[in-house]
Amino acid sequence: MAVAGEPGEAVERLKERMGRDEDVARRTALLEEICQARAAEVRAILPRDEAASIKSAAREGSGRRFQSLAEAQRRGVDLRALRSVQRSGRARLDEVMHGNDVFTSGELTVRRLEAPFDWPPYVQPPAAVSTVFVPPFAEGWERASVREATGAGSVSVFDSYLDPEWGRLGTHMVGSNLDADDSDTINALHQGGYLVPVTMANTSPLMITADLTCLVCEHRITTSDEWGWSDFYAFTQSGVAMAVLWEHDDGVPMVEDFRQRFVPGLDASGDGDAFPGMKVIVGPGERRSLNLLTSVAFPAGKTVWVYLGISDFMFARLDDVSVEISMDSAWQLSSLTATSF
Repeated sequence: MAVAGEPGEAVERLKERMGRDEDVARRTALLEEICQARAAEVRAILPRDEAASIKSAAREGSGRRFQSLAEAQRRGVDLRALRSVQRSGRARLDEVMHGNDVFTSGELTVRRLEAPFDWPPYVQPPAAVSTVFVPPFAEGWERASVREATGAGSVSVFDSYLDPEWGRLGTHMVGSNLDADDSDTINALHQGGYLVPVTMANTSPLMITADLTCLVCEHRITTSDEWGWSDFYAFTQSGVAMAVLWEHDDGVPMVEDFRQRFVPGLDASGDGDAFPGMKVIVGPGERRSLNLLTSVAFPAGKTVWVYLGISDFMFARLDDVSVEISMDSAWQLSSLTATSF
């Protein structure tokens, strides 16, 4: 078996050609379109000037949200229709956010620390057809990033954990909006990973096996609501991307497999009345092993480039709800094995 980790070529030209990942840009545009359409529907039921008048009529204090509801009802606002629009907006966002989130039982193995002796045995692939890569990795790739917030919102922390020496990857992101308008968003995404060369032993698909160990995985959504018609939708999640490039400097992978819910994270919606806050999603030291098979075969003797990365994503759509949202997500890519059959 070959164990690889020696320096390779730089990926600067590849980074320049890829730029901001097209799928990420498409999804960001679609999110904006959905949020704008929902805001227009809401304003048709509750115009901005009427909402402002209702807010000004409610006195300061703990009962303000109930006063605002009573005032809205007095003015004839159709609160039932408003809630219907809010729920349908959530459904449209769900289609975008969680469209590809299924791992089969053979693709993802979770090895929890509370039951270490129950871990499935690891079967080493035949040495003649496999290459194992371990830290230090030669080439790290900060593949995609989005850091956006509207209104009074901001993404104040946006740090990558990518460190080829130790095989570390992940992101620390912190966003907030403590004075949200009727249609504000926070949208932050970072994807980074490692690129390795694999020479095919046979003409066949590639089986990519990745062993990842959690270093820290803490997610937070904290909300507060002041108005009875308030609404929000927010979530955090980590996905895994595996791609194979025919040539090192190709602008588009020949094949790619992206799974959104490697770590499902937090998923919250409602009127924003006290969402729970920080949670440890995965315990430090927990291991997750992935097995992903390419959908195409590659010729024997051809050297292709395999990428494995983690995509961290947090999003909030706010209608008069204050939010603090964050992800502290770091993993070690302990090993990456490429096998041709």
